[in-house]
Amino acid sequence: MITLLHAEQEMLPEPARKLFQEIVAHLRAPEQRIDDIEKQIIAEHRASSVSRRLAGIPGIGPITASAIVAAVPDASTFRSGRQFAAWPGLRDLSESFSSLTMPCCPSCEHADRGDQCPSG
Repeated sequence: MITLLHAEQEMLPEPARKLFQEIVAHLRAPEQRIDDIEKQIIAEHRASSVSRRLAGIPGIGPITASAIVAAVPDASTFRSGRQFAAWPGLRDLSESFSSLTMPCCPSCEHADRGDQCPSG
């Protein structure tokens, strides 16, 4: 949108052009602030050996690793990696579904009601 408006600004009178430039600068300010904060987080990540190790885990990048380091200053409070993964809700999906009762055969509806299956 900003690029399109830039092309059209030549047709604007000078006061409108100045106002337009201020609006564009205002729209770009949050984006620049986000970039600055991201650079700070990346610098902290590079300085932290724990954060760098966490970033070696598939799916964990520098931002997430830094957030984990900030939220969990002492990982020894967790007895296992599984307990840590359950803390923010990252546990294995197979564990999430392990409590579900599966029917013993495709046409069996007894498991849905909690009844014993007649064929098994």
